[in-house]
Formats: sequence, structure tokens, C-alpha cells
Amino acid sequence: MRTLWLTSALLLSAFALAAPASAQKAQGPQQQVAGSLVLGFGGEAEISSDAGSASFDLDPTVGVGLRYQLPVSDLLSVGGLFEFRSFEEDQSTDRQSVLDLDLFLKASYGIVLGSRDLELYGLVPVGLSIGPTDDDLDALGASTGFGFNLGLLAGAQLLVTENVGLFVEMGWRRHQVFYDSRFGDFDVTANQFAMNLGAAYVL
Repeated sequence: MRTLWLTSALLLSAFALAAPASAQKAQGPQQQVAGSLVLGFGGEAEISSDAGSASFDLDPTVGVGLRYQLPVSDLLSVGGLFEFRSFEEDQSTDRQSVLDLDLFLKASYGIVLGSRDLELYGLVPVGLSIGPTDDDLDALGASTGFGFNLGLLAGAQLLVTENVGLFVEMGWRRHQVFYDSRFGDFDVTANQFAMNLGAAYVL
């Protein structure tokens, strides 16, 4: 995990340091669709109810994501995001999952890096989270949970052809999902470092 973090940090730093060397500004954000590998590291989950709360460290999270982006100005884009995550508490033997249906705001700045367009950006997703039940939750008589998620991510996307870009983004994601069960209501809150690796197709 440390190697992956250092490699990504060095990659983004190299992009940022190379940017001032180019005096030519790249074209602004473009309409695109994208798919990504969704990863999460560190962080913890907290389970809260009227009886009290308990916290657990999180094992690595893995999932997939799909998104659509529509530019609204030279610097801003809006879009929709779907992500599926599978996560596990370090003291559990069952992986749980969460589905995210989000809207996002993206602020970006494009530069020319050699002969390629490079986009540096910040991304703020926020939306609905759905928590399907698993064996542990079924044992409590819990129903499907609903809640919210939000995040703050920084990223870089490099166009490797006229229509295809590769991106990496890192930041923070928070999820809070509320459940009903035969033992009462409870909620699960998770905060975790997030990393997304993906490819985009410019429409």
C-alpha cells in the first residue's frame, strides 16, 4: 500500500512540476464517459445505535465505478457517478458492499505536456448510498440500508490519444448508511483514504 501511495504521489508531483514549463493552455474540460478501479486504504468504520457505538479499522476496499461528465464552462464540469465498493472490517470475515449514486462538481485546469493534454482537477462527489444486507446483517434481521456519501478528490488525467485519457485521483470518502433491524435502528459510518485509477473516452 505504501508503495502504491508513493508511486501515485510522485506521478502527480511530476505532472504538477512539468506544468509551468508549458506556456500553451490545453482545451478546457470535455464531455466524456469513464470507468475506474475504486480503491480504499486505512480508515475506520463506526457502528452506532441507541445502545452505544463501536469502531473498527478497515481492511483495503475495492470496487468499480462509472461516470459521465458534462462541461458547463472553461473550468467547471458537472456529472453523474455510480460506484460499487466492497469493504471489510478487520475483525470480520464477511465483506460488505455499498452502492453510490452521486452527482459531482469538477473544477479543472488543462495544460499541454509535451504533445499531450494534461488536466489537473478537483472533484467533489455527493449523493445516495445503498447498503445491501449480508450474512451478518441478515442475522440481525436488518433491511437494506440507505444513507449518503461525500468526498473530496484531487486528480490528473492525461490524454494518450485524441479520445482516450488515463487518470489517477486520490482523496477522502465518507459513507454513512442507516439500517433498521429487529434489535433497533443503527448506522454505519466509514471514513477512508480513496484512490481511483481509470480511463475516459471523450465524446
